[in-house]
Amino acid sequence: MNQPDTAAPDYRTELRSAMRQVMASVAVITTTAGDRPAGMTATAVSMVSLDPPSLLVCVNRSTRLYQAIADAQRFRITFLSQNHCEVAQAFGGQLPQEQRFSIGAWDLGSAYGPRLADGLVDIECALEAQLDHGSHTIFIGGAAAVRYGEGPVLLYGNGDYHRAA
Repeated sequence: MNQPDTAAPDYRTELRSAMRQVMASVAVITTTAGDRPAGMTATAVSMVSLDPPSLLVCVNRSTRLYQAIADAQRFRITFLSQNHCEVAQAFGGQLPQEQRFSIGAWDLGSAYGPRLADGLVDIECALEAQLDHGSHTIFIGGAAAVRYGEGPVLLYGNGDYHRAA
């Protein structure tokens, strides 16, 4: 007996193309597991709640950062200013993990992960929950400290970095 085809349509290509049109703030997610710092550029970052103050980051489970956050149980979110395009590119994969922290002024000794000295917004997070979905894990962190400065945020859209107007 033939079963009806109930598979959902595959919208991966269309979704990728559509989401490229949406500008997003650029952040670098960092942590240190043992004595090894890890970090990556991310746009999949969002506030979850103010009560309790919490944020989420989405990290591909194939990355070193995924295992580092799982091991360290904490992470740092640093939103970049428009002056940090080189940092975003380095942490976006232009450089291997071992070389990424050579771009920008990083404090590697911070408990929640390396801290970019002139980051626009800096949020330390203690891991509170995680959810696996598809190829990624959604890490939810409770805000343990928040620092911020003034200036325009770096944006990403249509495959490139942009300055806020």
